Amino acid sequence: MLADAIEILRRGYVVALTDGACPNHTEPSLGSYLENPRRFWTGWLYSHHLPSCPSEIDLDLTRLQELGLLREIITTSTDNRHHLSGSKDVIEINGNVERCVCNGCNRVLARADAKRTNPQSPNCRTCGGLLIPSHLRGENPRMIELALKAVSNCRSLLVVDVASPHVYPYSLFCLTAKRTGSHLIGLGSVSDRLIDLEIRAKSSKQALRTILSKL
Repeated sequence: MLADAIEILRRGYVVALTDGACPNHTEPSLGSYLENPRRFWTGWLYSHHLPSCPSEIDLDLTRLQELGLLREIITTSTDNRHHLSGSKDVIEINGNVERCVCNGCNRVLARADAKRTNPQSPNCRTCGGLLIPSHLRGENPRMIELALKAVSNCRSLLVVDVASPHVYPYSLFCLTAKRTGSHLIGLGSVSDRLIDLEIRAKSSKQALRTILSKL
């Protein structure tokens, strides 16, 4: 199974699908933010939360990209850790805690830039619209579109740290990849009829390390 999976990965255009961190329930809802944007804006802008540290899985996915074996990473994570690990072409379908988006012109600002341009007011300097931290906006249709394009074109989809490929939104991407002829490779304890090949291990982390050790 391992040799078959590595052979498939080497054929090119591999996309990874990975789970996200648990949401921070101390964050306001989008509704609360819209009711009092100025209050929550400064709270987000100057929050002193420690940045998320990349996990070993995140670092190993970055290594696969560096080896030229992995293209996009599709994730439900909002905590910026894939960028901190050095990954490129990360498709964050639920936004990123370090970015905000204008609801008028769709301008995107990093938090560091917003501190400089909008230290007190959440009003966009370009159009006057409301700047909203992107992770509060929920599922991003544009990112869903990019993710669907990636899984439609890839030759194999790595399913990493996903409890079930049948749970939305993972099911959307897994079923799309399956319909377009991609191989689905499950890492760790993923076991499902959608999966073509399983790299059995105690965890996705261990399965990824096994793959990297054979490359």
